[in-house]
Amino acid sequence: MVVALQTEQNKSFEGRRIDEIARMRGQSTAEALFDILVEEEARASMVVFYGSEDDVKDFMRRPWVMMGSDHNGIKPSEGPLGGRQDPRAYGTFPGILGRYVREHRIFTIEEAIRKMTSLPAQKLGLKDRGLIHEGSWADIVVFDSLLITDRATYEDPAEYSQGVEYVLVNGQVLFEKGTFTGERPEGY
Repeated sequence: MVVALQTEQNKSFEGRRIDEIARMRGQSTAEALFDILVEEEARASMVVFYGSEDDVKDFMRRPWVMMGSDHNGIKPSEGPLGGRQDPRAYGTFPGILGRYVREHRIFTIEEAIRKMTSLPAQKLGLKDRGLIHEGSWADIVVFDSLLITDRATYEDPAEYSQGVEYVLVNGQVLFEKGTFTGERPEGY
């Protein structure tokens, strides 16, 4: 699904699949894809869907698999690509906790949190992140494990997740009870 286009002539294609865009333009899928890349000077963004739900569950069960998001944390319509954002930008981690921990019981909440925090920090060599102990940065999310879930969809991607109470980055409260505090931690 195409999620961010720069030119006015192509803006109406945001949120559509490339095969749908090709039909609308009277082109093959390959022609539409390459023409859009040329027209957009390669500044287009898209969401790629992969595998089945069973594939995802099987992959997530593996102890070495880490959880992450490749989203850049920008607001919808802002940043280098602008346009519609992937809903995982707003709900990757709450979605994992709500869907795969609570509903499907793929792994425990402790294992999910390890896969989101200390395991990636360890693999990336970040000595002062991923664990809570003296000398580390205090990056903490306080959430209600019975309510945590993502609400963002491909149709409405900028929806905040349910069940998140507080978000602290470098020890500063950035999000409190549904509201951003306006704080900007050092280095951000």
